[in-house]
This record gives sequence, structure tokens and C-alpha cells, in this order.
Amino acid sequence: MEINITVHGLDAIIKHLQTGPEAVKKATARTLNEAADSGRSWAAKEITKTYNIKQDRVRDRLRVTFKAKIEALYVIISGYGRGLALAWFSARQRGFKVLRAGPKDSKERYLARGRGRPGAVTVLVKKGSGRKEVSSKFGQKPFMQVMPSGHLGVFERTGKERLPLKELYGPDIGGILQTKEISAGIIKAVLEKIKENFLRNLAFYMGRASRS
Repeated sequence: MEINITVHGLDAIIKHLQTGPEAVKKATARTLNEAADSGRSWAAKEITKTYNIKQDRVRDRLRVTFKAKIEALYVIISGYGRGLALAWFSARQRGFKVLRAGPKDSKERYLARGRGRPGAVTVLVKKGSGRKEVSSKFGQKPFMQVMPSGHLGVFERTGKERLPLKELYGPDIGGILQTKEISAGIIKAVLEKIKENFLRNLAFYMGRASRS
């Protein structure tokens, strides 16, 4: 999913200001690119108001995939990548506890098993929606596991053998961006940034043109 934001009506601005089109187009391109960066940050913040996930994990999956140029005055903000790892949504498994060895940001962590049989894996995807049990994709029981890299995931065996394992994922950023509230909010944030910065950028390029 991507959001395309295009500027129209520059001819009227050029005529009104009685300035060369080069300065107006350069100012517009610069303003659009500044606004796109703001839209990306706003999207990450807004998504995490609804979804129980850290902002940096959302922001890493948002890209300004096309930046404005004077011959192409538009920007594209895209969400990419597979779904977000289910383990990132406060995953828990009854009978297990994630322990760390080393500093807080260390990847050296492992699962300590308590007494009794391991229970179901639950996650909290949307804030305020309550925890949900992770359902089976392959007819086996999902479980939490820490990989040698330190990555904590929710996995399921694809058959009765121990291997292979498949990690389970939740919603993807592209799908989340399709929601009307999120996409409309991004466009609103971008437009506000354009209004805020356009005249400043235009004054800069007009001043440069007058000195040349």
C-alpha cells in the first residue's frame, strides 16, 4: 500500500507572484519532501495509538519511496514488508517466561519453563481489545521460541516433525495504511507541513534567483 501526494495549480501561483517557475517548483519539491518525512513520523505515531507495538518497529517499515523533483512534484509514502511478528504484540505463553542475561538491550535472552505443561500463546494486537489466543495455521500448537540470533518469535511446526518451523505474523503495515483514518491523517499532516514551510522555501529560492 502506498500514499501518493501530488501538488496542482502551480501556474496560478507563478502568475500571482510574477516570479519564474523554477523558484516555485524548487520550493514546492523541497516542501513536499520535508512534509513527506513528517507524514512518515506521524503515521508511525498514529498507528501505535491503536496497535500495541513500538513506534520504531512501525517506522522501520514506512518509506518515502519517491521524493519530489522539479519535473515530478509528488511524493509517495509506502508501507512494505511482511506482517509484523506476532511476538512483538506482547506475546505470552503460559508456563514460560522470557529472561535476559546481560544488559537491557542484549540479544542474550531465553525462555525459562515453569511447572506444568506449556499453555496457549496469547497476544494483544489492538490496545483495549483484550488478549487473543494465537490460532493454529498448520494444525500444530503455536509456541514461543528464542532463535540463536536473539529474535523472540511465535512459531508453529508445519508437521509432526520438529522441523521445519514457521514464524507467525500479524497485520502488515501496508494493510494498516489502507484504513481511512490512517491514510486521511497522513495526508492531513502532510498538507499542514506544506502550508507551514512553502513560503519560507519560496523566499529562499526567490532570493537565490535574484542574486544570480
